[in-house]
Amino acid sequence: MESEIKMQIEPVVTDLTEEMVAELEEMRDFVKMHVPDESMDFFETVEGKLFMVQEILDLKLYPKESEWIHVALGVALGDALALALKAQWAVVTDDYGMSVSLVSTHGDDTAFLFPLTMVSKRVARGEDIDVAEIFTGILEYAEKQLNLC
Repeated sequence: MESEIKMQIEPVVTDLTEEMVAELEEMRDFVKMHVPDESMDFFETVEGKLFMVQEILDLKLYPKESEWIHVALGVALGDALALALKAQWAVVTDDYGMSVSLVSTHGDDTAFLFPLTMVSKRVARGEDIDVAEIFTGILEYAEKQLNLC
């Protein structure tokens, strides 16, 4: 009888490279260019980030093939999650490879979230996107991972 051995490594968390930080900042700047100056303080809140992502999606300003733009919206969604969970952007390496992710830690518990493609994958599939619903679902998932509920 053959047994299958599946390798599972513990996720390794490292800092973002300078290039990754610059790319995230470029994406943030892209989203911010849609925010009126008088609304910039609101945009810096969880609610403001979620509102802006939903607004850009609802206005259908960009075709679904504009993946970079939709990943930028994932950065804004991730920044909202980071604020809500006191999470940090980092590089996570695991069985699936290396990914930019959010890492939130509470005591001995850690939640890994991968918001960069949460918007772009849904756009590519032609789904109607409710940003608040995605945010709430991911927040509930993270709170369970962190044993906060």
